[in-house]
Amino acid sequence: METDDEDVEAHRGENCDIVPKPKEARVDGISFEVCNDLQAAIEVNPGTGWKVMYPEERFRLDCLHPIDVAARLRDDPDICGTCRVGATGLLRAKEAFGHFGQAAVEFIEAEQREVEHERELREARLQKLEIALNSLSVHHPLCGTAVLIVGLVACSGCLVMVLDFLDRDADLTPTSAFVVVLVIFLFCVTGGANWLIFISSADQAAAELKLLGKEIGRSCSHRCVASISYTMSVLLTAGFVVLTVVCCITSPWFALIVGPAGLCWCCCCSSLFCLRTCNNEYEVKKACQKTIVFNGRVLDSHPWLGLPPCICSWPGKYESAWDSLVKSTRERGLSAAVVFLPEGSQHFGTHDPIPDEEALEGECWCIPLYGEKKPWGCKWWTLWIANIEKAVEYGAELNVFFFEKKKGQGKVQSFATAGQESLRRDAIWQRKAEFEEAVEFQNAKAAGLEKLSKCKRLDSSSQYAREWQRLFLAWLPEEDRKFLEASEGLGNSQKAEVAWLERKGYAYKEVELDAATWTRFQASPPSPKVIHL
Repeated sequence: METDDEDVEAHRGENCDIVPKPKEARVDGISFEVCNDLQAAIEVNPGTGWKVMYPEERFRLDCLHPIDVAARLRDDPDICGTCRVGATGLLRAKEAFGHFGQAAVEFIEAEQREVEHERELREARLQKLEIALNSLSVHHPLCGTAVLIVGLVACSGCLVMVLDFLDRDADLTPTSAFVVVLVIFLFCVTGGANWLIFISSADQAAAELKLLGKEIGRSCSHRCVASISYTMSVLLTAGFVVLTVVCCITSPWFALIVGPAGLCWCCCCSSLFCLRTCNNEYEVKKACQKTIVFNGRVLDSHPWLGLPPCICSWPGKYESAWDSLVKSTRERGLSAAVVFLPEGSQHFGTHDPIPDEEALEGECWCIPLYGEKKPWGCKWWTLWIANIEKAVEYGAELNVFFFEKKKGQGKVQSFATAGQESLRRDAIWQRKAEFEEAVEFQNAKAAGLEKLSKCKRLDSSSQYAREWQRLFLAWLPEEDRKFLEASEGLGNSQKAEVAWLERKGYAYKEVELDAATWTRFQASPPSPKVIHL
């Protein structure tokens, strides 16, 4: 039986009895209800085991005697509290479990501030990418559209005129030949300009969507121009075919004029296509180099600052902290051997063979790293090894950054097992589709799993993603669960990096990444000395 809030007088503390007014007294047992009024997942234990509760979910229990009910935060079990229930009532998570409610609210508010901070950093990152991509545009979309429309109207008009002229004068004369050649020249010029606009617009839109990761206004306008240009290409080709057929029927001399001219037009358009494509690829790569591509930057000793430590391994899931690292290396003299070659960059997808002296199996580095060839390639590994050797030559201290609260964890057994362990992790994670069809996941969705926030914080996780992973791990067989849990602490590529350092006998320092500290200095990154401490 549920009572109104004003009918319940709760005494907060580790042991708190809920005492209703005399009119609600019961002698035949206790019926109470727990309400999760927090914007996070919690667990409640009325003495029969822990039960997960999602936001706004309620849990009713009947008992004959007073009992102790415990509650803890799902994301941080150290935030917990208990309540002594001795009468019928309603237990609200924010109020009924002593200090638990206030601590949980503070935790949630702190995470919301972190989420907002990450959102601001991401928007700034996207703006930076967009500015870099502006240099790719060789025309304004409206100007491109106007050129296309004018060119199409001109070609259509000239085609009608020349067909009418040929119909009235079938004999080859200097005038008729000049008219045909002039129309062909107009077709060639318009077709070439059309191809330039089409390739530029299509590649510009593709580059923006690829690097920015979302659709924006400029991408929409570029896609519209590309669509118009594609339509015009079809109409121009159809018009030229009509002109060729009519000329061939009218006179073989006209065919001799139109045939070579058509071949020249095709060659011209193909050349412009290749030229523009190559130039745009170069511009995209240049834009990437200005933004997210990083080949590492290992520094030697400085006359005043001395030899800085070298960051040799970094967890990529901390995207905003990564931006701060890259900015620090470019502007603040931070030394880093880490390499990032995203899609669209020059060496993305490039595979490098393993040197014979390493005595490792595989046609490229992907095999010992991941167990199989990966679409992003392994050129980054060759660059990383070169950076590490340079840092060792300088005598720099090598720093390996682990996940927050996971220092020293997540390593593979050895470099020889890195590929096979990676394959096993991939195989386990591929079962996520099977898990989402399982009863356990469907029950969680019915209980309110979708009410958890999907906004990402600094470690790229969200309330929903973390709860999904907890449910997935609980669903797995014990052996697979323990394997994945032991893998937490380093990113997938990081595991191979650390194993390589150990294979080579290079000493390194284990550092726990503090994402908040790194992103706090986003505008003005800390010096290497501060970061090292």
